[in-house]
This record gives sequence, C-alpha cells and structure tokens, in this order.
Amino acid sequence: MNPLYRVSLDHLIKLNSDDLENIAQEKLDKGYLYLDKLYSLECSLVNA
Repeated sequence: MNPLYRVSLDHLIKLNSDDLENIAQEKLDKGYLYLDKLYSLECSLVNA
C-alpha cells in the first residue's frame, strides 16, 4: 500500500464522524454550485 495513502487513511480515521459529515456536506454544496454554474452556462449558450 502507498505510504502516503496510509497516512491519509489514518488521519481520516482519527477525525470524528461530525467532521467527516461537515466535510462531505461542504463537498456536496460545492458540487451543486458547480452544477448550477454549468447549467447556467448551458442555458445561456442555448439562448444565445
């Protein structure tokens, strides 16, 4: 196993579940924002 991967895995395990949930929620929010931007761009291209 890649040693770098092991370190990050151990680090993740040490984080408590609340932290993990917050991180996941943040990533989800950013993902939705990104999708919104893509969709807006697509709409403006279609309407151009």
